[in-house]
Amino acid sequence: MPIAALLLSVTGSLPGITRTITVRTDMPLTDLAEAVEAVLGFSGRSPHLLMTSTGGSRQVWEDETTGTVADLFREDRAFAVFRYHPPRNWHVGIELLGYAGVDMPTPLLIEVAGPDVVEACNGPEEMMRLRDAARDFLAGIDRSPANSAELNDRFPHLSPNQMLRRLTTVDDVVVAERLAQRVRSGNEAPLSFDDEDAPLPPGPENTPDPVQNSVLRQAIEKFFDGLEPDAVAPGMAAHDGDIRENLPELDEKSAETATEHIRWVLDLVGEGRPLTPSGYLKPVDVTAIAERIGLDERWRGKANRENSTLPVLILRQAMEHFELLERRGGRIHVTEAGQRLKNRPLELARHVAAYLPLLSDPDDLAPSITQMWAWANEIDSDPEPGLLMAATHVDNHQLFLAMGALDHSTDFWDVFAPTRLTEGGKALVGEILRRF
Repeated sequence: MPIAALLLSVTGSLPGITRTITVRTDMPLTDLAEAVEAVLGFSGRSPHLLMTSTGGSRQVWEDETTGTVADLFREDRAFAVFRYHPPRNWHVGIELLGYAGVDMPTPLLIEVAGPDVVEACNGPEEMMRLRDAARDFLAGIDRSPANSAELNDRFPHLSPNQMLRRLTTVDDVVVAERLAQRVRSGNEAPLSFDDEDAPLPPGPENTPDPVQNSVLRQAIEKFFDGLEPDAVAPGMAAHDGDIRENLPELDEKSAETATEHIRWVLDLVGEGRPLTPSGYLKPVDVTAIAERIGLDERWRGKANRENSTLPVLILRQAMEHFELLERRGGRIHVTEAGQRLKNRPLELARHVAAYLPLLSDPDDLAPSITQMWAWANEIDSDPEPGLLMAATHVDNHQLFLAMGALDHSTDFWDVFAPTRLTEGGKALVGEILRRF
């Protein structure tokens, strides 16, 4: 089946927001819509329209389940339009660039330019206006109360630098993982996990996609403010008093335990380590980290490729989310914050707690918060079936195991096995919950 290369362009965006992907021509239009939303950062919660034009007449695909990519570009058509949330001005041009001459896994992300969309904006014009406002604020051109208030309302808890970065660029690895998570069409070619550069297999359990703190902090505050004085988190057994007050506070000893593996990884990276061409850690470093966190004897399979050794992948990506590591120039480096904190366990633990829990979906916060309460509840820390989203449960569970904050209850690395917090883990979760 032919493989089509598609250029996706957000109309009116400046800097231009574009993505290039390859898909099989028998891909259903429902999956194409998912792919467009995934690579551009749309949540998929709002309606969309897929339109083509032939001979001056416009066709709207009302039933995307009956069409394929091949149908979309029949009759010499080379262009289509994807309108997301029609009342708002989000128009995405889909241009057929041509057909690949070789077979490859699909869908595949080829190129990323520009940031993710900010869906809450009324269109790219408003998004670009916010970018200019952040730039002018940083440059000292406009630091008026009105400008500052607008930026803080839209991006609470983000610094001006982080706002400008959010509105200017996005990590292509994050986009590729999001595409793998959202699209499960059965079009994918078999993957070999002996290939260190193979893309991540699809599935939410493989996609940490850590999010910025801005939404998280507001939502957790709202979550706890909404609880009755004697209430507990959904699905949790009753307990005496407030769990947050009963948990130990972070001290030097518990902080050393909670951050031991993070500090070890910071020492391993040191002055910088080379990455694979696809942006993964090299096998020698994956193996070393796997041994350090106790994964080498528990993982089913070789723990030497980051793209198939998910606890190592999640730990590394989480440390980037914590702003302790960063990738640039084909290498991974310790950030200024990482250098400053790596020999200060207590400060480091408090720094890490400010970024937790991880979220797979920035708009669905309750599962992650509930998970922290579940672990803090010594009566029953095993989540009820169906209570937590699989991706959210797996991301935090694997991260806390990799950090040494959860005890292993089995001889293999089972993300759904009952777990108990270590003493350092209890103090870390207490710090997380007490913040809000």
